[in-house]
Order: sequence, then C-alpha cells, then structure tokens
Amino acid sequence: MSRDAIKHAALELFQRYSYLKTSVEDIARTAGIGKGSVYLAFKTKEDILLSLLEDDLQTLYDRCEVFFFDPQQPVEAKMERFAQDLFDFLFQIRDLMFGSLENVYGRELQDVYVKFSVHLDNAAERWVKVLALHGWKPSLELNQQVRELILFLSGRFLVYIVTHDWSQREQIKAQIPRWSTRLFRAFTTDV
Repeated sequence: MSRDAIKHAALELFQRYSYLKTSVEDIARTAGIGKGSVYLAFKTKEDILLSLLEDDLQTLYDRCEVFFFDPQQPVEAKMERFAQDLFDFLFQIRDLMFGSLENVYGRELQDVYVKFSVHLDNAAERWVKVLALHGWKPSLELNQQVRELILFLSGRFLVYIVTHDWSQREQIKAQIPRWSTRLFRAFTTDV
C-alpha cells in the first residue's frame, strides 16, 4: 500500500469526521489494509496529517510562485493574495483537525503550531525575496519583521473566527483586503 493511498483515505476521513475523531484503525479500514501497514508508512496519525498539509503547502507555493516573483505586480497585491492564501490554508487546517469549535483543544493547536513553525520561517524567507524585488534590502531584521507580519495576519484571522461563526468564510474573506492593507501599511511605515 502506498503512502499516497493511506493519505487519500486519511484525508477523506479527516474531512468527514475530523482528525481528532479519526483513528489509525479507521484509516486502515478505509484504505483496505491492516493497521500495521499504516504504521509502516507513517509513525503516527499526526505524521499523516502533517504530510497532507505539507503537500497542500507545496501546491500553494507552486501555484503562487510566478505571481509573487513578478516584479510588475504591486507588493500590496502580493500581500493581499498571501493573506487570502494564508487564511484558506488556516481554514483547511481547522477543517481537518477539528471540524467544529467544540473539538478544539489547546494542546492540539500547540502541537500543530510547533510542527509547522518551520513553514513560517520558510514563508518569511520567501517574502524577503519578494520584497527584495521591490527595493527592500534583505536582512535578519527584515526577515524577523516579515515573520511578525505573518503571525499578526494569522492572529487577526484566529481572533475573527473565534469571535464569529466559523461557517461564515465569505464574510471573513471580505475582510482580508482591509486587514492585509492595514498590516502592510503598519509594517512599511517608519515610526
């Protein structure tokens, strides 16, 4: 049984029932294999989830590469697109992990963040390259500022979804241009 077949079965179950309510036994049953075969391919259920998310993140990077590194595109448009993609990705994590707000436990959020923090660093490095196309000088300070900007965008999104109905994605997406513009202006304005 291939890793892809296991991931396909897991994705189907995570989308239907959530990561938290899906067991390795459920994944094996859906894939038509024994539980031990799943453990031969992946050490844990969490590894399956992280592999799915990494695949989606790579697809996102591939899809956006041309747009983000086109010097003709305004940096503000890139920031808005990045914010939209970030929010879509965070929603996907939320959907796969929890399904609904009642299923959210702080420890699971912390575990996912710790495992995925390296991707924040990668996103910051990519953004420094994008900003260099628009005249910024790459530096450790710029990298740290970009990382903070990404965290602020993520935090703004999380505050909104915690205080509103999670099913109102279109209302949230309508806020993205305003949030990204304000944060980017704050980021680029000298105090």
